[in-house]
Amino acid sequence: MSERETGERVVQIPLQFIKPLPFNTTVIGSKEEHMLHEEMKRPDGPERIDPIIVRRMTPEEMEECRDKYPWAKYEIVDGHTRFRMAKQLHWPWIRARILDISREKAYEMNYRRNKERGTVSQLAEATYFKHLQTALKMSPYEIGEMFGFRENEVKEILSRAVLPKDARDYIASKLPETGRLLSSKHLEIIASAPEDKQRVLAETIIEGKLRRAEAEKARNALASGLPKDEAIRIARAKPAVVNVSSAAAPPSTAAAPDEGEIACPKCGTRARVNWAVRQILWADS
Repeated sequence: MSERETGERVVQIPLQFIKPLPFNTTVIGSKEEHMLHEEMKRPDGPERIDPIIVRRMTPEEMEECRDKYPWAKYEIVDGHTRFRMAKQLHWPWIRARILDISREKAYEMNYRRNKERGTVSQLAEATYFKHLQTALKMSPYEIGEMFGFRENEVKEILSRAVLPKDARDYIASKLPETGRLLSSKHLEIIASAPEDKQRVLAETIIEGKLRRAEAEKARNALASGLPKDEAIRIARAKPAVVNVSSAAAPPSTAAAPDEGEIACPKCGTRARVNWAVRQILWADS
């Protein structure tokens, strides 16, 4: 099948003529993905969904990917999830608009569109900004000017790109499957762990579906040598109010503080202590 023009200046392109962009910033939640899948599997699905956007590849680019994508002539700019589902549903073709733009411009458009939708992976965003910094020699200030960020915001985003490759690859592979979008705080917590623990911490957070505060507890538990399952258990433990024995309290003097802190000997989690009423409150914020 060859491309066929429609009345909307949209073409129908066989799926084997299309390949993903080498770098894609999108991530979609499981509910949104299910809704899209239900829409696309209807009998009129190919006509119902919005056309994807593709770019025309250069002869050199087509040759570079010949082994993996022997028939590719177009690269997806916007619509990676729709394309993936179309393949799952065995569509012979998909509607698309074709642009004659460079790959760098495609990266920029892909990022901007997903940022507007709120579907940008935090890690992919950091990796893209790192690409702009290293490949295009752009400063944090110039990147900020390009996308409307303050310079310090760009530096914070760039700091997320310090994860080792195995941790980055694991997170990237699991986000589409789980539908979870790790926050920037999650990535900062992973990056703050010892390098040899960052991959297993990423696994712990995603498998345990841990919130940010829980992720910090898991990091401390793993750093102390506990296994992943135990780290998840400790991280997900509900907050508890515990009576403090008289022996644990400081001497009852005028100088004794009303409140203090203690740390769990296993995971290092800190808690507030109210000595006046002899209670411990394990934080779970």
